[in-house]
Amino acid sequence: MLEERDGLELVSEEVKSTDAGVRLDVYLAQVLGVGRRQAKAALSEARVALNGRLEKRGSRLVETGQKVELLRPPLDLVPEPGAPLHILLETPALVVLNKPAGQPTAPLSTLEKGSLAGALLGRYPEMRDVGHAKREPGLLHRLDSATSGVVLAARTREAFAALQARHEQDAITKWYLAWVSGSPEEPRGSIQTQLGPDPRRSREVAVGGNYDATTGYEVLERSTNSSGEVSLVSLWVHRAYRHQVRVHMAHIGCPLLGDEMYAPPEVTALAPRLALHAVRIKVSGAAPYALDVKAPVPPELESLGA
Repeated sequence: MLEERDGLELVSEEVKSTDAGVRLDVYLAQVLGVGRRQAKAALSEARVALNGRLEKRGSRLVETGQKVELLRPPLDLVPEPGAPLHILLETPALVVLNKPAGQPTAPLSTLEKGSLAGALLGRYPEMRDVGHAKREPGLLHRLDSATSGVVLAARTREAFAALQARHEQDAITKWYLAWVSGSPEEPRGSIQTQLGPDPRRSREVAVGGNYDATTGYEVLERSTNSSGEVSLVSLWVHRAYRHQVRVHMAHIGCPLLGDEMYAPPEVTALAPRLALHAVRIKVSGAAPYALDVKAPVPPELESLGA
């Protein structure tokens, strides 16, 4: 059992189903907010416990419901007053942002600047103690750095709890636009698989894990150019595993243009960035948390056609 020591804080987290099957060192980095080098040091220095027992194996896979504890130097988020925020909706309870491509949703270290979280805290200091972690103030979900579009954040603890409850009830729906190579066989349908960490590549996700993932889709447009068929696809999810829509589209043979992880090089080269935009978010239910907000499509994606 770990106990706090001078200069170190004790943080703990229960492993969610969306993180089950991840290596422990990756979990420490992605969920508890330490770099891979710091995670390795913490494991070797007996500063990590799994279900109350010290654990030194970073390769061990975490399971749903396990308690992960970490002793680490205090990790805080540096607020960035005046940093640009593209606000789509603002109420006393919540805020919806349009995150640009290339911006991290949350930082991986205390001194990292330029994240959406840092800009949020600079504008809404009351969000410092809202949410699951200090580096993610009020954030109900995250987007990959390369993905643009809508992000929902709560401004109060009450709002965070209420929105989290609606998320668990599948009362929050997120829509994406994706420009993909080829086209699904059916013009409308759903992709249902189990997902989990790719055992061969630590940063990637693969079909065949233990998280049940469903992505709805509809083909909006198709076109043919010198590189072959390109389709504009609308996708929607209630809950999303990391990289879910990217993995699902690649799984059915329609990888996203510009995707450096899941598309072949010739498809990656067809777009200046990952061709994925979180275009809309809807929260069903009663006020003051109900909303339906859209984010305009960035020009560099509109120009892709399809």
